[in-house]
Amino acid sequence: MAIAFVLVATIAVVPMARGRDLVRGVAEQGRAAAITVAVLALAVFVLRRSRLSKAGLRLARDRGAHLLLHLWPVVTLTVVYPLATARMAGSRLGGVELSTFLLAVALTLPWLLQGVCMPLYRSIGSLVHGRGGTTALRGGFCAALPAAALQAVPFVLLSGVPLLLLLRWSLPAIGAYWLLMAINVLFAHSLVLANITRDRIGWVMGWSAYAVSVAVVPTWWWLPPLAGLLTQLVPLRRHLLTAPEWSSFRSNLGDVGRGLLLGAVMWGDKLLYFYRSDGDIPVVILFVASLPAVVAYNFYFVCRAPDFDASVGRLHAALEKEPLHNLRTYSRGVHQVALRSQRDTAVVGGILVFLTSMLLWSSAGSEHTSLVGAVSAVSWMCVMISIACYKLDYAGDSRSVAILGGLHLLACVALFATPLPAAPLYIGILCADAVTFVIALLLFNRAWQAPEHTLFWRRALTW
Repeated sequence: MAIAFVLVATIAVVPMARGRDLVRGVAEQGRAAAITVAVLALAVFVLRRSRLSKAGLRLARDRGAHLLLHLWPVVTLTVVYPLATARMAGSRLGGVELSTFLLAVALTLPWLLQGVCMPLYRSIGSLVHGRGGTTALRGGFCAALPAAALQAVPFVLLSGVPLLLLLRWSLPAIGAYWLLMAINVLFAHSLVLANITRDRIGWVMGWSAYAVSVAVVPTWWWLPPLAGLLTQLVPLRRHLLTAPEWSSFRSNLGDVGRGLLLGAVMWGDKLLYFYRSDGDIPVVILFVASLPAVVAYNFYFVCRAPDFDASVGRLHAALEKEPLHNLRTYSRGVHQVALRSQRDTAVVGGILVFLTSMLLWSSAGSEHTSLVGAVSAVSWMCVMISIACYKLDYAGDSRSVAILGGLHLLACVALFATPLPAAPLYIGILCADAVTFVIALLLFNRAWQAPEHTLFWRRALTW
C-alpha cells in the first residue's frame, strides 16, 4: 500500500512543480511503455494472488468476468454518451443546455443514492439468506420499496436548492431536474435487489436498456431511467401488489445521513466543482481521471469483499464450535484478509492511476496536466478512505464513519470556497484526505485486530 501511495502522490505533485512540459513530453514518448508496464504489473498481481493454481486462476477469471459485468454501466455509458452529447447540441430545457442539465443530474445522483438507498439495503439484507428463497425476497423488497421511495423525496428536493440559488436555474429547469432525479432514484432502488443478490443478468439488462435509450433518443431525457426501471419491474410483476411496510422516517434518517456523509467521500468534490464553476467544468478530464478510482472501488466489492465476508463467516462458525484458545487463528485470518483487501485495492487503483495519467498527459492539453494528476490522486485516496469506512461500518462504528466523511466534506467545502485554481485546490484536498486516511487506518486496525471482540463479544456485553 505504501508503494501505491508514493506512486499516486508523485503523479499528483510532479506536474505542479514546474514539471508540466517535462511530464507531457515523457508521457508522449512513453505511452506504449506505460501500457506495457501497467499490463505486466496487473498480470503479476493476478498471478501472485492466484498462486499459479488452477483453482486460483479460475477464481480470478470468474471474478474478472463479474467485475466487467458490474462495471457494465460505466462501459456502456462511456461509449454512448460522447456520441449522444453531439446530438444534444442546441437542445435546452428551461433555459439550461440539455448537456449541462444531464451533467448536474449525473454528478448529484451517486452521492444522493448512497444515502437514500441505504435504508432499503438494510431492510432486505436479513432476507437474503432467509428460508423463503426468491419469492420471500421479492415480496419483502416490494413491501419495503414504497417507503424507501417516498422517504427519498425530501432529499431529492433539497438537492435542487444549490442549482436554484447558486446557478440561478429557472423553475421549469428545476422542476424537470426534480422529475428526472425522482425517476433515477426509483431506477436505482429497483436495482438494489439485483445488486444484493448478485443477479448480473438483471443488472446488465437494466443498464443496457438505459444505454440504448440514451443512444437512440438522447433528447428524451426522461426515457433512460424509465426503460431501465421497466426491466427490473417485469420479474417482480407478481409481487408489486404486496402490502407496503412503512418504516419510520426518523429511524431511517440516521442511515440516510451516514450514507450521504460516506458518499461525499467518493462523489462530493466533483459536484462542488460543478457548483463553483457555474457548470463549466472539463468533463472529459474529470471523468477519465476518476475512472481508475471507480474501477478500483468496484474491484473491492466484486473481488475482495466476498473473501472478507467468508472470513467473518468462518470466525462466526468457530465461535459456535471451537474452544476459546482456537479463536485466535480465525481472528488473525479475518484481520489479514481485511488488510489484504485494502492493500490489493490500493495496488490495482495505483496501477490504473499511473496508466490513465500517462494516457491523459500525452493527449490532453498542457493546461490540464496538473489537474489530471491531482484529480487522479484524490480519487484514489477517496477510494481508500471509503473502504476503511465500510470496514468500520461493518464493525458497527458508524459514528467514526460519519466523522471521517464529514472531515472530507468539510475540507472540500472550505477549499472550493477559495479562489484557488482547480489543480492546487485538489492538491489541498489530497493533503487533507491524507490525514483523514491515516485516521481511518488507525481506527480500522483498532477495530479489526480483535474481530471476535468487535463483532460479537462487545455486542453481547450490551445485551
